[in-house]
Amino acid sequence: MRLAVISDIHGNLPAASAVLSDIGARGFDLVVSIGDMVSKGPQGPEVVDLLRSKGVQMLLGGGEFMLGLEEPNFVLSDETAAQDRLQVYEWERSRTTQDQVEFLTGLPFSMTVDLNGVGVDLFHATPWNCFDLIFPDAPSHEIERLRLSGESKVSVCGHTHRPFVRTIRGHTYINAGSVGQPFDGDWRACYVSLEAGPCSQQVCVIRVEYDVEAAIRAGRESGMPAFHAYEKMLRAGSYPYPHEPRATDKAHSPRRCSNAGCGTKGEGHCVRLPDE
Repeated sequence: MRLAVISDIHGNLPAASAVLSDIGARGFDLVVSIGDMVSKGPQGPEVVDLLRSKGVQMLLGGGEFMLGLEEPNFVLSDETAAQDRLQVYEWERSRTTQDQVEFLTGLPFSMTVDLNGVGVDLFHATPWNCFDLIFPDAPSHEIERLRLSGESKVSVCGHTHRPFVRTIRGHTYINAGSVGQPFDGDWRACYVSLEAGPCSQQVCVIRVEYDVEAAIRAGRESGMPAFHAYEKMLRAGSYPYPHEPRATDKAHSPRRCSNAGCGTKGEGHCVRLPDE
């Protein structure tokens, strides 16, 4: 069985379309979007409609959760980022129907997939909420907090927009990166694939080029607030404000794939990692 996990599309319809096209060409058995389909982007409802039309299973992210709040509180280290985030939220909320809000806020928080006998836990940020941040360079004991259950062997999350794969004491922890707003310095859309067999597990972090100019044009034409930050973020593939929640450290980024059979064809990375 082959599983594709996408995360953090953030209303970037061109990126979502490119990734789903790539996923379709590779022939996955199951596709799951682990939250933040909407929020901080111009085409959230259109993204959700696309995912539903393709049969993609969806989980709750912070963006979906926030749509259910009348007065959200954005606590960010950068004051400009916090002000922009509130303006974008209010703009998004005014463009989202009540039916859409009810659907998105009613999505499940997590799910477990049986991947050929290997349990894979999926959730947006952490096993306890949709907002806390655990970064690629976190110490092992912090990464191990991402374990949802004792039975599963793999945990997959998103939220930080920075992909990683780490295996600690027999459990593999994966961040799927971001389809619509990568923060790791690579502007291309990112998602992960997982395969499991009787004797091995394989994780591939895959990058997909998409029409960035179309995404920027959609943001400009929509009239979304803080468009300047949105454009900067898409072009650079990085956080657009001076004070990041935490600096990116690529110490645990996956190695470039040397397995000719993994299917990445140089666009991503494939890893089978030993314990730390």
